[in-house]
Amino acid sequence: MYILDRAINTAEGNPQLYRQIIETAVSIPDMLECCYSALVAPIASGKTNDVTLSHVASVLFHFGKYHKDVSEQLINALIGPVQLGLSHGRVTNYRF
Repeated sequence: MYILDRAINTAEGNPQLYRQIIETAVSIPDMLECCYSALVAPIASGKTNDVTLSHVASVLFHFGKYHKDVSEQLINALIGPVQLGLSHGRVTNYRF
């Protein structure tokens, strides 16, 4: 997550490279599911000091910033289960 976060943040000044990194990362099978799980797991276990948490949050921010539908999936995964009385959700694989 750290390397992906650094690559995304470094590429922000180059729109073509930024887009390519985001598109490649989002198209990796189960990437959103892994990011979501990495975000929720430390919070659910009370280990919010986890170093990777800020990198996961940053990566998810950039995914959502670049693709509106990815943002909607993540919001639904975070909010949807709470509305059903559950503590976590599932992000479906995003396809371009």
